[in-house]
Amino acid sequence: MIKEAAVEDCKSLRTDSTVVETDIHYPTNNELTWDCIKTSHRLLKKLEESGCLKKVRNNQKQAKKNRFQINNTKERGQEKGALRQSVKTATQQYQSGREGGN
Repeated sequence: MIKEAAVEDCKSLRTDSTVVETDIHYPTNNELTWDCIKTSHRLLKKLEESGCLKKVRNNQKQAKKNRFQINNTKERGQEKGALRQSVKTATQQYQSGREGGN
């Protein structure tokens, strides 16, 4: 269409871009679990405020402790245990929403 209208010869392309420096958030298991807990709590809180849910339990404090422990542990066995606890906390957050915040 552009070639037929003689607007461009389609042999070259011009682009423009902007680059912004930012910190990279690496997707480790620990960070992905933490993101799930934060996001689910934010969404459940919105549902609570709109009146769809009664009361939402906030599991972020425990999840934050687990995240810190995983990031600062040296031994592999302790890291696995803390990650299991973090996944358990995420599951509790999910169940809280499913049960209607009871």
